[in-house]
Amino acid sequence: MPTFFVLFVIVSVWWVNDDGCVCAAFRGCADVRGRKSQHAKKPETRNSCVLAYGRVNLGEAQTDSADEVDSQTTALTSIDRLGNKMTTERQYECIVLGASGYTGRYAAEHITTSLPTDFKWAVAGRNEGKLRQLVDEISTLNPNRLQPGVEVARLDQHDLLELAKKTKVLITTIGPYHKYGTAVVEACAEIGTHYLDVTGEVPWVYDMIQKYDGKAKQTGAIMIPQNGIESAPTDLMCWSLVSHIRETLNAGTAELVHSTYSLDSAPSGGTLATVLGIFDAYSLADFAKKSRPWSLCSVTPPAHQRSRPLLEVLTGLRAVSGLGTLTDSLQGPADVPIIHRSWGLIDGGRFYGPHFQLSSYMRARNVLIGFGIHIALTFGFLALALPPVRWLLKYFVYHPGQGPTKE
Repeated sequence: MPTFFVLFVIVSVWWVNDDGCVCAAFRGCADVRGRKSQHAKKPETRNSCVLAYGRVNLGEAQTDSADEVDSQTTALTSIDRLGNKMTTERQYECIVLGASGYTGRYAAEHITTSLPTDFKWAVAGRNEGKLRQLVDEISTLNPNRLQPGVEVARLDQHDLLELAKKTKVLITTIGPYHKYGTAVVEACAEIGTHYLDVTGEVPWVYDMIQKYDGKAKQTGAIMIPQNGIESAPTDLMCWSLVSHIRETLNAGTAELVHSTYSLDSAPSGGTLATVLGIFDAYSLADFAKKSRPWSLCSVTPPAHQRSRPLLEVLTGLRAVSGLGTLTDSLQGPADVPIIHRSWGLIDGGRFYGPHFQLSSYMRARNVLIGFGIHIALTFGFLALALPPVRWLLKYFVYHPGQGPTKE
């Protein structure tokens, strides 16, 4: 049977600008498929596409040792060894928990249309009627494939442990994760089941790492949080660029400037509920501490990092050769801690380079618009910290389970 994994299709163009910095343009489309599938297909909907550009300043001129050149292979081999710890036979390759919800349904449809037909999987949730209705509907998308099982499970310790025992990979799409995700992480870490979610809640991810990282290492569970638009595209794009520089130039990477050029998407009701509810779970001080750029890093951060000039702090604006006028990134606060964690997990930071850091921005048409975005994001964030504002906004946004259409 194929082993489940997540693949991000990256099409990239490389060049060197007048400053001697390596630049890259990426277009990536999320794709979930099995090992038997050889070619990734671009999703038909534009909602899942991100167009991003990046510029990289090289760190050191060459590697310090031959071991550093081989660090990518070492890191991937270590991950493979973790996966091999799952020695017991599981009923399913994958279970999608929350499959009848907005995001879960998209995941179920994609598995139905894109993964090998003998892929053993199941949908799971609290409402058996909704799950069976979902199975009937998605079966029409690919009648010739093995149809998913139906697993009824409440979000309690007993049901989740039993669910985790049945599968190699558990994907949970039930949010907000700071409310409904902790028990799922605990079950997967305890049983040794590989885990994926689509959260963007960095403070919650921080808490999960502190509580369950050690247990997951013991059981061999590979835990991958923030596997949706935050932060899989940026993480894999950065890894691709850093790997290219390491392999072709034999050099580490210093600053990687990532700019979201175009984002054809809109938040779902679950995402909006998370944004409006996270300050009920975390104080401003706690949120700020756990959302710092290096808060999730597993090793000591680089000693020398670029500090933002005062003018950039006040205006949010930065001009980068080859990228143009940049401003604050909407998803940067969620992406940067994850990419910095990847830096530390892959050979202790040596593969990316000892001076690596990610700077995340969004393209602005001009200085005025860029400054306006900075002001809007700054005061919008502060406004969300006020309970009356959050209460009022709940009446004007999508509710959990709702969201924009494919079109």
